[in-house]
Amino acid sequence: MNPKHYLSRYAMLAGASLALLLGVEVGMTDRAMAQTQYTYFPSASTTDGRFLSMAGTGISTLGQDIVLKVACPGAANTLEIGLFDGETGGQWDQGTVPLKYTLYSDPRGDASGTQQVAEWSGASMTDNDWYNVTVANIAAAKAPNGDYFYVLRVTNTDPTAFAWSNFKVRTNGTIASMRNQSFAYVAAVNGLADARVIFPNYPTLEPTTYDGTWNFFLNVSAPQGSFEVWDGDMDHGAYDCSDNDIDDSDTPNEIPSWATGTAAVAEGVAGGGTPCVDASGTATTGFTTSYPPDDSRIPALRRSPNVEYEVVDPNGVHYANHNPSGNLEWERFRLDTAAFNRTQMDYHAASLPAGVYAVRISGVDMSNLNAWRFPFDAVGVNVNGVPVIPLESDFTDGVVDADIYYDANANSVRDAGEPGIPAVSLTLGVDYNQDGVADRTYTGTTDINGRAHFGSLKGGRYTLKTDTATLADDAVPTCDPDGIATPNAASFDLTITHKMVVAPFGYRRTSPPGTGTRGYWVNHPENWPVSQITLGCVTYSQAEAIAILQKATKGDKTYIIASQLIATKLNLVNGNNSSCIAGTVASADDWMCSNPLGSGAKNAWTTGQVLEKALDDYNNGRSCASHMN
Repeated sequence: MNPKHYLSRYAMLAGASLALLLGVEVGMTDRAMAQTQYTYFPSASTTDGRFLSMAGTGISTLGQDIVLKVACPGAANTLEIGLFDGETGGQWDQGTVPLKYTLYSDPRGDASGTQQVAEWSGASMTDNDWYNVTVANIAAAKAPNGDYFYVLRVTNTDPTAFAWSNFKVRTNGTIASMRNQSFAYVAAVNGLADARVIFPNYPTLEPTTYDGTWNFFLNVSAPQGSFEVWDGDMDHGAYDCSDNDIDDSDTPNEIPSWATGTAAVAEGVAGGGTPCVDASGTATTGFTTSYPPDDSRIPALRRSPNVEYEVVDPNGVHYANHNPSGNLEWERFRLDTAAFNRTQMDYHAASLPAGVYAVRISGVDMSNLNAWRFPFDAVGVNVNGVPVIPLESDFTDGVVDADIYYDANANSVRDAGEPGIPAVSLTLGVDYNQDGVADRTYTGTTDINGRAHFGSLKGGRYTLKTDTATLADDAVPTCDPDGIATPNAASFDLTITHKMVVAPFGYRRTSPPGTGTRGYWVNHPENWPVSQITLGCVTYSQAEAIAILQKATKGDKTYIIASQLIATKLNLVNGNNSSCIAGTVASADDWMCSNPLGSGAKNAWTTGQVLEKALDDYNNGRSCASHMN
C-alpha cells in the first residue's frame, strides 16, 4: 500500500481524539498583521492552512525544488523576504529535516541567475510565524531598467528522510513561481495545534478558516495558440467510490519526461487506492483511485465535492475540469484554438488572449498533497488575494535575424544557390502592451546575402516589415514567417523561452531581366544591385570587383573564374533562376577558396576550365535556356 500521508493523517486523528476526550476547546486568531505592501505566495493569511509543500520520499510528493522569482523596484535600497513557518517541526510540519533557502541575483528575470547573494536554513526560522530577512540590493541583480531581480530556490536538505515541511513566502516587491517546474501544495493539518487554527471553535468543525478552495494566477504575456496546465496527484476519487478517476483522453498513458525519477506513475485509471467503504467505514466493493481519497470519510479533512478545478481566461471564459488526476499520476488539461479533437485537447477556444489566467480549485481536502506544473509564471497576490503582476526585467538578449531572398522555384525554402536580396529596408516594431500600437521601432538593411540582424531585444510581440520600394518592381512574395496572407510583414513573439527568431521572406520575379555578360557589368556599374560581392572566401567592394573584371586574362585562370563568377552572382541577385546554376556557383566558390586570386591555379586548370565554361554559358544565355526570360 502506498504510504503517502499515512502518518500525517493519523497523527492528526490521534490528536483530535485526545482533544475530544479532554473536552478541549481552544480558539486562535491570525497573528499576522496586514501588510498591504507585501506580495504573498500562495496566500497572505497565516490561519488558512494553505502552504507550499516539500516532503521526503516517504511521503511520496510529486513536487520537487521550489523556485521563486523575486523582484523589487530600483528605488528600493533593500529587499525583504518573509518565510512563514519556514522551519520544519512544530506546527504544520512533520519531522525535523530543515529546508534550505538560497537567494541568487537574477538580472535577466528568468531564474537563470547563479551568483549567490545569501542563504538561510530553516533550522533557525520561526515556527508558525513570519521569519523576515533583509538584504541590500546589489548591482549584480540590477536589470537595465534599474529594477532588481533575484531567484529564491528552496531545497530539501535530506529528500530521503521522512519529513514534511510547509511554508509561505512574502516580499516587499513582487514574487512569482517559475514556470515549468513541478511544485507541491497542501492544506496542512498535521496535529492538534493545526486543527485549533483551522477550526477556531475546535472540536466543533464550524466555522473553519479553510473552505477547500485555491486560486493560482498565471501571467501570460502574449496570445497563445494553445494553453495547458498539468495537475498532479490530486487523488480524484471519493472514499465510497461514488466518483473515481478516469483515463484522460488527451494525456498520454505514460510518465511525462520531466517527471522521470519521481514517485509519478503513468496516467490512466489511477490505481493504488484504498478499499471502498460506506459512511460507517464498512468495506463495500472495489478500490478508490486515490490514496488518500480526496473526498475523505473523515469530516475534519473532507472538503466536498471531490476535487475539481476550472481555468478562467482574461475575458472571463470558464473551462472546467471535473475529473483531474488520480493517485500519483499527472494529467494534462489543454485548451487549443485548433479544430476540436478530444484526443489532443479538452476544449476548443475561440481565442487565448494575453493576460492573467486564473486556475480556481475547489474541494481540496486537508492533509492531502497535490502538485501543479504550469508553463507560465504563477504570480503572487496582495493581502486581499488579488494577483500582483510581477516586475519584468528588460535584460536585452532577444534576437531577430531577417533572411530576404529570391525564391526562384517558389517552394518557400531557401535552397542552395538561391541568392539573398541586398539593400532591402526593414522595419521591426514591438508592441509590449498588446494594444496594436508599436511601442518601439528598429530599422535595418539587408547585407549582400540578404540578411539583417536585430539584437538586444526584450520580450514582446514583434512585427517585421519589408519596404517594397526597395524591392524589384516585379518581386512578389512566396513566403514569410506567418504566411503571405499578410504580405511583406510577419508578427511573432519573443519570450524568455523563445529568444531567437529567424524570419525568412521569399520573393520571385515575374519578369526577371536577362543575364548580363561580364562586359555588361564592367560598363554599367550604375546597374549593379549590390555594393560588394563575395568570391570564395573573400569579399570585394564594387570598385575592386570591376578591377577584377577588367583584369581577367587567359594567363591566370583565377581571374577568369572570378570574373565569370562576379557576373553570375550579379545575374542571380537580379532575380534570374538559380536552380540550373546553383551547384556550379557553389563549386566555383570552393575553387576560389582553394585557388586564391592571382595564384595562377596551374594545378587546377582542368577543373577551372569546366567551371569557366558553365558560368560563361549561363551569363551568355547559352545554357539553362529554359529558365531564362
